[in-house]
Amino acid sequence: NLNTAMAYLGGCGTQTAGLAFGGGSGGSEVNGTEEYNGTSWTEVNNMVVGTSEMGGFGLQTAAISASGQAAPNTTTVNVQSYDGTNWSEIANVNTARYALTGAGIQTSGIVFGGYNGGTGGVKNETESWNGIAWTEVAVLNTVRDIAGGAGISNSSALAFGGTDAPGQTVNTEQWDGSSWTEVANLATARGGLGGTGTV
Repeated sequence: NLNTAMAYLGGCGTQTAGLAFGGGSGGSEVNGTEEYNGTSWTEVNNMVVGTSEMGGFGLQTAAISASGQAAPNTTTVNVQSYDGTNWSEIANVNTARYALTGAGIQTSGIVFGGYNGGTGGVKNETESWNGIAWTEVAVLNTVRDIAGGAGISNSSALAFGGTDAPGQTVNTEQWDGSSWTEVANLATARGGLGGTGTV
């Protein structure tokens, strides 16, 4: 079990070297970070700013937490990077949102979808990360938040399921570095998905 109960947290890594960070607890965002070694979870250094519902990706020793909620009802553009010991703030995303999805590694990642009630609700924006800056790129074909995602870089990712404007979706899209292409649908429409692995 995790040492601290958290909901809407970020995660990344592998089965034997996982990382859990941030999340919400009791109506407020938390900044806790825990590492998994294949057997147990250990509390390590906290995030700079407690955040929930962020786009998380990377490895246990090289992770990214992008956007999300930094306080109740406050969406942030802030991005934090983890080096295996400490978190630091790095270049901001262009579009603030929460319930977005991330994929890739610390130097080559992507975030997509999400929600921001102040700027149009459910989003289809996609941003590519090259280890230095975020670039807005081609949007998803289906707007969605709390979708599942997987991928190894900013040129190879998958978006599946999630909640679109009318409800949950079965739609799956594959990213090739320049555009999203609709591929085989999920068998069952659902949101709040997790995802990992390669594409």
